[in-house]
Amino acid sequence: MSTKDKPNTIASKKTKKITKTNIETKPYEQETFAPHPTKFTRYMRTNIIWQFFRFLVINWKMIKMARHH
Repeated sequence: MSTKDKPNTIASKKTKKITKTNIETKPYEQETFAPHPTKFTRYMRTNIIWQFFRFLVINWKMIKMARHH
């Protein structure tokens, strides 16, 4: 029986061994959805003070790198 006759199997060229893999993805399962941010993450994304602080940190890093090169 060849690998074409067997569903959900893939033949590896290096090991020449047939391994079963989950080729089909089932809709509406946990793995198909992106993770939702926590309340704290949403708060930090919308907090103006935190955004300003991160802006300063990133700009400081860019200034240091521009001075070095």
